Amino acid sequence: MSPKLVLLFSILVLPLLGSSCDVGLYPLLFDGAPLTATFRLDQPTFTSFDVSQTVDLQEIRSGLDKNIDSIKVFNISLQIDSTAGTNSATTLTGAVLIDGDSLIAVNGVPISEFATERSIFDATITGGRVFKNAGVATLIALLRTLSQSSGPLTATVRASGAASASPLHFTIKLKLYTQVFTPPKG
Repeated sequence: MSPKLVLLFSILVLPLLGSSCDVGLYPLLFDGAPLTATFRLDQPTFTSFDVSQTVDLQEIRSGLDKNIDSIKVFNISLQIDSTAGTNSATTLTGAVLIDGDSLIAVNGVPISEFATERSIFDATITGGRVFKNAGVATLIALLRTLSQSSGPLTATVRASGAASASPLHFTIKLKLYTQVFTPPKG
């Protein structure tokens, strides 16, 4: 063993052996698998849209073989990919609902505002705050239910609204990022 490694071990690990630090008692934190609801719109003549999808919330747990204490929202992002033919200056007015509660609402926002993935909590989005407390609260309640049960749990996500021009050829991607906590030991 090299002298540098011995010194590093001495500095970092040995002080813990004599302390009352309970390193193993605190919960572990994991990133949940990101969930994405994707809506493809191809409407050559209409400017309004209304699409929905059922999302399996169980996917958050995929890859984790641990007991779950709680699941927290880390971020929710929105991206609108208009590379398939919708003018980037086209504006949208509409909403995204989760189980009937408004999660996002926009009014006259250019789709170019979401050309790259952006947090719905970003205060610099044109038009100001786009997230709605009711939808965030519904999502938090669903995650609380998911952390307390082992059965299947789904949510219905719906995007609807109107655009300032046609054709509508774009993809809306709504992504949920979570953190999963295990129960404390002891």
